[in-house]
Amino acid sequence: MTTLTAPFDKHPTPAGVRAPIMSNASSMVPVRMQRLELVFLLFFGFILRFCGMLAIIRQRPPMWLFTRGIEMGLMATSILSGEGLSSPFGGHTGPTALIGPVYPLMIAGIFKFAGSYSLASEIIVLSLQVAVSVLNLWLLIRLAELVAGRQAAFLAGFFWACSPPIIMMPTVFWDTTFTTSILTGMSLFVVQSHWRIRRRELYAAGALFALGSLLNSALFFTSIALLALLAKQLPKARIKGFSLSVALFLAVFSPWPVRNAVVLHSFVPFRSTIGLELWMGNHAGSTGHLEEKLFPYFNAAEFADYASHGEIAYDREKKQLAVDYIRSHPRDFAELTVKRIARFWLGTGSRGASLVVALHAILTLTLGLFGAVLFVRHRGIKHALPLLLPLLLFPLPYYITHAEFRYRLVIDPLLMALAAYGLSRVLPQGPTRGSVLSMPRMDEQAEAA
Repeated sequence: MTTLTAPFDKHPTPAGVRAPIMSNASSMVPVRMQRLELVFLLFFGFILRFCGMLAIIRQRPPMWLFTRGIEMGLMATSILSGEGLSSPFGGHTGPTALIGPVYPLMIAGIFKFAGSYSLASEIIVLSLQVAVSVLNLWLLIRLAELVAGRQAAFLAGFFWACSPPIIMMPTVFWDTTFTTSILTGMSLFVVQSHWRIRRRELYAAGALFALGSLLNSALFFTSIALLALLAKQLPKARIKGFSLSVALFLAVFSPWPVRNAVVLHSFVPFRSTIGLELWMGNHAGSTGHLEEKLFPYFNAAEFADYASHGEIAYDREKKQLAVDYIRSHPRDFAELTVKRIARFWLGTGSRGASLVVALHAILTLTLGLFGAVLFVRHRGIKHALPLLLPLLLFPLPYYITHAEFRYRLVIDPLLMALAAYGLSRVLPQGPTRGSVLSMPRMDEQAEAA
């Protein structure tokens, strides 16, 4: 009799019999109880984040939230005034590609509905980001469950639900909360496609990956890598659908560089201020931290230079200054890069970072590395790639510019998913209970049929 052998399961599945989603041990827990536990955990996470939101509204001065990302508010008001995405540092300095269009457009919509910089707008922004943070909690639990099983996933989810830095993440007036959810969803999608994927889900993947790239340009190469990984593990019957998914990715993403070419008269596929970011992190006297005093919004001389030359010329000038510094000071650049790498992973990239933030970062890093080593050892590197590739690719721009903690938060759910696998190796239930990776691949199921 022909048998199907799952990649990580020592017990073959008879041909024609679909492997169960949960193992016998996991299925002993009633489905209703599992759902109640999930609802409780999500509600618990929501209550903590809601309390954090109320504390910000009641204890901080009016408009405090909008000072946490001044450029976002300025670009949103420019959109509402009919100038389009422009003037990120104030005044009327013309079109910009400082950041992808998704988050500023969302803020502009909220401002139009509830008033610019109003208390109502602040409440809407915070509420929306709290909701997305709870969605991210669910995505993390689902990802960890597919990787490590239900019990370890709920432990990882509980930690992420009540860790103070994660609770306060929705109070950052930037794309951080949304980028984190999209990256978690991207990795979840690729992991789940190991077992099954519907055609409409494949199409949605193209749009999701493009949306992530438009939200945060640092996700672009991660998106390309995950799409390539997805193509490699798809059965031949799904290749046509994947081609359409890639076409959808291009259709969603391409209007952005086209718009930039038209209004900025230059090829800008991602952001127009890469040179500025590189220079702020690499110049005489650099510390490896974000130098806000050099930002055009805070520095009158830099603003005058930016306004007079225009964004593209200004950025090219800063890029050349940064390159000249790096070439003439290679040792200093290497030392700064090492500092930024360490600060990124240890949670000390932001000035005045609290001990709680550092402890969170160190704990998730330690547990994540522990789980990653065990994952690669027991399951092989190719099955770890949906989690490892983002961890390798996403931080790269921040290693050579500045490594604030909010960037580190984006990959935190992936570290927690790997930590869940490490937990699954020491929990009494054992590893891979209920894991989708312990089930037959799609191509194996097709061959059996």
